[in-house]
Amino acid sequence: MNEHGGVEPGAVTAARAELLPAPIQKNADKVLESLCDPSRLRIVQALRATPLTVSELSKVIAKTRAATSQHLKVLRDVDAVPAERHGHDVGYAP
Repeated sequence: MNEHGGVEPGAVTAARAELLPAPIQKNADKVLESLCDPSRLRIVQALRATPLTVSELSKVIAKTRAATSQHLKVLRDVDAVPAERHGHDVGYAP
């Protein structure tokens, strides 16, 4: 704000330059929205320590395997957690 209470054009230009490009912002919005659910946030926090299977994660977050799988699908859809298949098990890592 300038001394007369008006808008400082240089400040507006500098702030706009810091904004993410639209496609990146759209992806960031989806990732952040997926993390708004407490269970999904806890999954991401747990995976920071070690890779875990769905069964292990379900015990960590105290949800059923089905519910945990649904949360993981949302996180996978926004590339928040990578999945690796090991035989019948799927492992998730940070």
